[in-house]
Amino acid sequence: MAAACRCRPAVGIKTSESSRVWWCVVVGIKASELYFNVLNQQLRIFQQWR
Repeated sequence: MAAACRCRPAVGIKTSESSRVWWCVVVGIKASELYFNVLNQQLRIFQQWR
């Protein structure tokens, strides 16, 4: 998260605001992808076990 803040351009409040929103969206998408990958793995293991 600190790296994302460092990459954020520090040019005016508007730019940093929009890029912070963009970073939140990107991080959220990555987190949900990871979550669903784990969920799918668990589902596959459960179906095999049954």
